[in-house]
Amino acid sequence: MPMEVNKLSAAHLKQIIDSQLSAKLLLLDFRSFLAYNNDRIKGAVNVFCPPILKRRFAATGYLRLESVLTPEVRKRLRNGDYTQLVLYDQDDIIRDTSDLAVVLQGLNNERYGFKTVYVLKGGFQKFRAKYPSCCIGQKGPRDIPSSAISKLSPVKAIRHQKPFDFKHAPTQLLPHLFIGNERNSLDTDLLKQIGVTAILNVSTQSSNQMISEFEYKCIPVRDNESENISSWFSEAFHFIESIRRQGGIILVHCRAGISRSATICIAYLMANQSFTLDQAFEFVRARRDIISPNLNFMQQLFEFERMLLVQRMREIVCPSVHDRKSPRTPLSCSKTSERSPVVVSNHFSFNVCAQN
Repeated sequence: MPMEVNKLSAAHLKQIIDSQLSAKLLLLDFRSFLAYNNDRIKGAVNVFCPPILKRRFAATGYLRLESVLTPEVRKRLRNGDYTQLVLYDQDDIIRDTSDLAVVLQGLNNERYGFKTVYVLKGGFQKFRAKYPSCCIGQKGPRDIPSSAISKLSPVKAIRHQKPFDFKHAPTQLLPHLFIGNERNSLDTDLLKQIGVTAILNVSTQSSNQMISEFEYKCIPVRDNESENISSWFSEAFHFIESIRRQGGIILVHCRAGISRSATICIAYLMANQSFTLDQAFEFVRARRDIISPNLNFMQQLFEFERMLLVQRMREIVCPSVHDRKSPRTPLSCSKTSERSPVVVSNHFSFNVCAQN
C-alpha cells in the first residue's frame, strides 16, 4: 500500500517549528546545496542525492531515505527520534526526476515508522515570503570574508589567451590550483596557456602519464560507494603543496571533474584554509557548479572535518604537542581500505597563505 502523502500548509509548519514538536521534526530541503546555504527554513537538513544513487534507483526503483542523509541524521532516524517528516523544494511541484520524487518512491518501501509524509504547500518560496523570521542563511560563502576569497582566488585574465570551450575548461580555485576533467589533462596547449606545471590524476585512467612536460602523480581511486578516497588525502596534499612551494600550478582532475577531483580539492581547502566542509564545498561549487561528490565521498569529508576539528582543538589546548616528536597518525576517514592508510606527519603545515 503506497504511503500517504499530504500537503502541509506554511502556517502549520510554522506552528510545528515554534512548538516543542520541532525536536521530533525531520525537515528535508531538496533544493541545491548553494540555495540551501543561501537561505533555508530553520532546522532543515539538505538532501544530497548523487548521480550514482539515482542510477541505482533507476535500475531498482528503490532508494532508502537514510542513504541520502548525513551520518548524524541517519543515526537519529534509525533510533526513531523523528515522528514527523516534512519535505520541501523550491515549489510544491513534484517532478518525476527530482530528488524529492525519488525519496518519496523509496518511502513506499521503507517508512521508518512515519504514517504520513508531508510536502510543504507552496514550497520554500511561499514559506519564505510569509515567514522570513523562520528562515536562516545569508548571501555568499558563509563566514568567509570577501577579502579572504579575493585573496584566495583572484580574477585574472589568462595571458596570451586563445579561444577554447570554457564550458569544459579547467576551473581555477586558488592561484596554484585548478580543477578539471580528463580531456583538460590531455590538452597540453591549454595547460601551458594557463601555466600548469603539474597534474594530479584522481582516477584509474593514466593516459596522460606520458606527457613529460608536467610533473605527474596518479591517485587510482574509483567513483563508487566503497572506495576509501580519504586514505589518499595526505599524499594528495603533500603533492599539491610541493608544487606550490616550487612556484608551480597544478591541475587536479578525474574523468569528468565532478566527483573524485572535487573531493580532493574540497578536502585540501579544509586542511589549508581551516574551512568547514560547508564553506569548502560552497567555495568550489561557486566556481565550478557541476561538482557532485558521491555520497560515500561526502560522508568521508564529514568525518575528515571532525578529525580536523579534534586536531585543532588539541593544538589549542596543548600547543606544545605540535612541537614534540610523536608517532605518525592516519589521515583516513574510513574504517576499511584496499590499501594501507596514508599517514601525515604532525609537523606538516597546510597553510596556503604562508607562501615560501
